[in-house]
Amino acid sequence: MRVRVGEVAALAAAAAMSAALAAPARGALPAPVRLGSWADTCSQCGGPFYFSRPRLAEAPGGAAIAEWPGALIVRRAGGSWQPLPEPSPEAPGPSLAVGPGASAVAAWSSAREVETAFLQIGHGGWSRTQAVADPRAEALDAAVDAHGNAALVWLDRVPGEPHEAVVRVCRHRAGANGWQAPVTLAGGPASPARRYVSFAGAPRLAFDGRGRLTVLWEETRRPAGKRGEWLIRSATSSAQGRWSAAASLARSSSRILYGPALAVDRRGDALATWIAGGAGAVMEASTWAARMPGWRAPVRVLRSENGFEQTPSDTRVSIADDGQTLVAASVFGGSGRAGIPVQAVLGSAVTGRWQKPVSVGVGTEATLAGDAQGDAILAWVEAKGGPAAGPPAEQLVAVARKPAHGRWGHVERLSPSGVRDFKPVVALGARGEQAIAIWLRRGGSVLAAQPR
Repeated sequence: MRVRVGEVAALAAAAAMSAALAAPARGALPAPVRLGSWADTCSQCGGPFYFSRPRLAEAPGGAAIAEWPGALIVRRAGGSWQPLPEPSPEAPGPSLAVGPGASAVAAWSSAREVETAFLQIGHGGWSRTQAVADPRAEALDAAVDAHGNAALVWLDRVPGEPHEAVVRVCRHRAGANGWQAPVTLAGGPASPARRYVSFAGAPRLAFDGRGRLTVLWEETRRPAGKRGEWLIRSATSSAQGRWSAAASLARSSSRILYGPALAVDRRGDALATWIAGGAGAVMEASTWAARMPGWRAPVRVLRSENGFEQTPSDTRVSIADDGQTLVAASVFGGSGRAGIPVQAVLGSAVTGRWQKPVSVGVGTEATLAGDAQGDAILAWVEAKGGPAAGPPAEQLVAVARKPAHGRWGHVERLSPSGVRDFKPVVALGARGEQAIAIWLRRGGSVLAAQPR
């Protein structure tokens, strides 16, 4: 197995912070702990839109894995964070996923091919790397189910066609020696419609509790001599790997549909969202009830004057095992950064009904995590001071918690005054315990805290 220890200072700090984060999640709010460092190489750009978020994946039982360039840390269920070597020297920023059984998978694109490695958190290190696809693959997303089965989805650029790509997915059975052959779900030069898939909306996938897999992606069709159209599409497979025909959840010839997000619960209820861009942008959602299979007609759940902040690393949807759905985003209006509400809206995949949106805070970079019971945590960045056209004087990471079937609690600011923090990620353990927030700080530090 190819490994590297990573950044020595970062790994030493990750080991030292175990005791600092051992306090109960709902006790007194601890001061942020420095996990390590990241390469802050941009002295002019001002921060939050020029760097990727750390990556954080957590299983319902509390096992978790987090990564940022140069370091990787893991936490077994009920344990503390510990450093871990990266699975390969060619694996910067891998796609990470953790299943309910604490099985983790990492996937990355090397100079030669897409590679993967597996890990049973708390039981040794990474497996030997396994090749999956050729190096044209982009926008990888991974998932692991309760039995340790894994899946990958990605975009494969078509040789000689810079604007065309195909959506491909493959599965890995727990304990198997290799990945199954990839399945093409959409796109490619053989398509009669001459469609291509835009990289702007990375494909997403998720398992339910029975090993069934759902994939969601955006697609752009431009038949020769005709006006193009934008679509949000999905396909599902049985636990045995039999795929359905792709279904269109939405289509438009006047609005760009992009930024798909997906969540699936243990029963098979599902939530899909995307953004319909342009003037007066809206965030639309479709739900799938396990007892009545099929995607419902889209519903507009959030509206914005100037659009929604969205990047492939954002997480804005969650679903509980009773089908309760939650969507959150920073909603850009016309009042500058001081008037960007962080809004959240609750719904139900069982009934298809949605409540009215509520404003939880004010800021950018909103990101969300929820658990199987319906508990949720929402994080964002509050910007204060500084010139209107320049970087703010300070950027503070804030969070709010919501118990299952309850209201959002008060806002907790995890950052001290006077700093410039950004790119938060959050996760919840079993029943909302061991919540963790990780973020970056200008100057090169990686911070963490346990919101109460």
